[in-house]
Amino acid sequence: MKKLLICVVTMLLVYTANTMAWAANDMVQVTIPQFNITLNGMQMDSAYKKHPLLQYNDIVYIPIAEYSKYLGISYTWNEPSKSYYIQKTDTHNEKFVSEQQKTKNKKSYSAQIINTPVHILHFPQNITFDNKSAAYPILKFRDALYFPLTWQYAHEVFGWDYQWTEQKGLSVDSRESIRPELDVFYPGEEITPRARSIQFLYTYFSDGYAQYYKDREDPVFLLEIKIKGYPETDFGVKFKEKFFPDLEAYTMPGKINQFWSAPNEKIENPQIDISHTKNIVTVPFVYLKDTEHKAEVQNCIVTLDMVTGEIIDVKNLSLEEAYAYQGN
Repeated sequence: MKKLLICVVTMLLVYTANTMAWAANDMVQVTIPQFNITLNGMQMDSAYKKHPLLQYNDIVYIPIAEYSKYLGISYTWNEPSKSYYIQKTDTHNEKFVSEQQKTKNKKSYSAQIINTPVHILHFPQNITFDNKSAAYPILKFRDALYFPLTWQYAHEVFGWDYQWTEQKGLSVDSRESIRPELDVFYPGEEITPRARSIQFLYTYFSDGYAQYYKDREDPVFLLEIKIKGYPETDFGVKFKEKFFPDLEAYTMPGKINQFWSAPNEKIENPQIDISHTKNIVTVPFVYLKDTEHKAEVQNCIVTLDMVTGEIIDVKNLSLEEAYAYQGN
């Protein structure tokens, strides 16, 4: 009996030691940033915040729940995949409100690296990483999740203005972000067959993007373009009226992807994206020449005006001209 008791106690001690070692390995040292941080034009002071801005591995971290609506991001926990999904949203609050505390924050603390996969929704490919091994992991501090404001995430993925200088510190502004809010189906989510057929396609400009659908069983004619300085414009209805007046609906991207095509001929040229110069947008496009028999197609270049929101020119191309076309 005594030997059994000693054995049980030994196992408990080993388990406790391993648990403590695992927990210690997940803890990292973080500091309160000692330089100026400006978010959307507001200078942030973390001295008395319950959830202050943190610095880890030379990167500023924000408490994502408190700052998400102010900056325009969202995060979702997906139970079936046991992972977080983080993405840009199309709306943000103009005012920022944070919870204060009576005691002043110390200069450094310990924070925990959470043990879960993280997915950051991004075009053309989502960023997925194992949080425990990431260079800039999601942290947990005072029961709040913290997200790293790296250049890659803040500027390249979310499209925020991101500047750092020794004199002025860090300045991040999300108010004029030109990035779409991406749609996602989470693992384990019940999806209808129709919804499964939807694929969202994007073309990114340096200062804007075009968005359209592909492979819908019940297609919706859509081509939305957003360029900085101009309102978002839906050219889908105008395309339908001009090219497919007899059809109730038609897929725009299917016709873009068929550029350089002809019946029974193989597409050999690489895809050329929608492009723009200031307010003038050009779209490589295919439309049906004979809508009654749907037997022939015509390659063309359509010119759009973001100021007026109208189709201003359609240039038909021969198959040879289409194959030779290299965009603007």
